Amino acid sequence: MKKSIVIAVGILCLSLFILGIVLVATYKEKNESKFEYDYTKCLKYDTRSDTFQNLTCAEFRNNSSGYCICFINLTITEDLYGDVPLTLYYDLSSYEQPNYSQSKDENQLLGKISETPAAQCEPYSYLNGIPIYPCGALANFMFNDTFILKKYGFRDPWPTVSHGMIKEEDKIGYRNPPGDLEKALQNFTKPPNWVKNVWELDTTYPDNNGIQNERFIGWMKTNWRRKPFWQLNDTILPSGRYFFRVDYNYPQTLYNGPRKIILSTYRIESNIFKLVMGTILLIIGLIVLLLSTMVYFKTIKKLREKY
Repeated sequence: MKKSIVIAVGILCLSLFILGIVLVATYKEKNESKFEYDYTKCLKYDTRSDTFQNLTCAEFRNNSSGYCICFINLTITEDLYGDVPLTLYYDLSSYEQPNYSQSKDENQLLGKISETPAAQCEPYSYLNGIPIYPCGALANFMFNDTFILKKYGFRDPWPTVSHGMIKEEDKIGYRNPPGDLEKALQNFTKPPNWVKNVWELDTTYPDNNGIQNERFIGWMKTNWRRKPFWQLNDTILPSGRYFFRVDYNYPQTLYNGPRKIILSTYRIESNIFKLVMGTILLIIGLIVLLLSTMVYFKTIKKLREKY
């Protein structure tokens, strides 16, 4: 056989094998089911008059530090379900978090207590002479809009939890000081923009409290566009009419760009076409390899007999 033919057959077999392996290896696909809504310009709701105002929460917050409530309707025509619990994320697409991503104390985040915060935390190291925990601009400007899901006709909010949303490896580098958290931090104060102390972030689930709080970790991950907020207790949200109550707390002076929520889950589904095609290509590649090998050795044998 000519050398060029051998090379061509080799390339063909290799191509078939590679394509077949890729198709077989990727026949299981992750299909996302989600509800996405931009609530940037949601209308202010007046709780006293029980009416919506001709004013968006963004406009109201531009001129006031008062709280603003708005509502988002959600109609689900078919059950929303997946292989994992539905998770609510918020997305601040034009937020420039990296501008102050280094304004934090890595030792604090690792649970190492020192009453002298790292220099890069300035000007959010001390408040009235008391060291801040967690210090730095990144923690201080943590997003604080809140979202409550309710179903029409039901008084109580839909059950949610704020843990189990991120992977264990994403929690590396975030550890609380040993012992009772409040006692350990009795000589510290909270960041000036925070309403709660760090030990009050999740009082119902101790492993999700303090620096280990998943909402806090998600905020500190400046490379994450979607930030986790809460998760349903179940992998299914039945069809029906729902609404989100949004507390529009985050100041416009800190961020006046788009605000979006995403309620998302996913299912792992099999793409039978990719599996079948991949298997066929592997079989064809194997057949071509066997036939070409047989022809090659037969040709070699004839050449030896001839000479």
